[in-house]
Amino acid sequence: MEKIKLYSIYTDDNLALKERFVSSLKDDWEIELKHWDALGQDQCCFGRLGFISLMRKRTEYYLDVIKGNQGRIVIFSDIDIQFFGKCNDVILETIKDKDLLFQSEHWPDLSINGGFIVVRCNQKTIALYQALLDRKFEKLPFYEQTAMNDILKENTIGLFWGILPKQFWAKSHGGVPPLDILLHHANACKPKKKTAKQC
Repeated sequence: MEKIKLYSIYTDDNLALKERFVSSLKDDWEIELKHWDALGQDQCCFGRLGFISLMRKRTEYYLDVIKGNQGRIVIFSDIDIQFFGKCNDVILETIKDKDLLFQSEHWPDLSINGGFIVVRCNQKTIALYQALLDRKFEKLPFYEQTAMNDILKENTIGLFWGILPKQFWAKSHGGVPPLDILLHHANACKPKKKTAKQC
């Protein structure tokens, strides 16, 4: 089987996160990191225009990745993730009869978090990301993540999807991380300090 490819984007605003992300990787994956120029001073501030523009651009990019990797398994990852163990075997075991795997937003709830997604690149996952782009997700509470949850609930595409184990831990899960944690997604976090140039 071909190596899993992992895709992530970063900007000058999150170079420190990018360094931690890369240095913590434990798996022998093909890593594709894209540096993007800023789409506005507020792109790191959830809910601001720059942030929303970045989410649409990222969704378009992910659709292109799926089209270009038919038959492969890829990972779409936020850059605010730190790895603590090898994930490859758990991912391959969990996705074997599915098109996609997501991190749970509130474990073990089936609402998904869009920050770490494992995708089997096929016509159904192309249709999913095209449907996502067709939604006006800029007006939804959590933007493309809310739209993704809605599309998965409707599931007119016939997707087989699931939730990654709790070892794929996110701050939004609450409580303390499991002892066998494989990664930590620092979602639902705020900067320690805001400057006049930040939101």
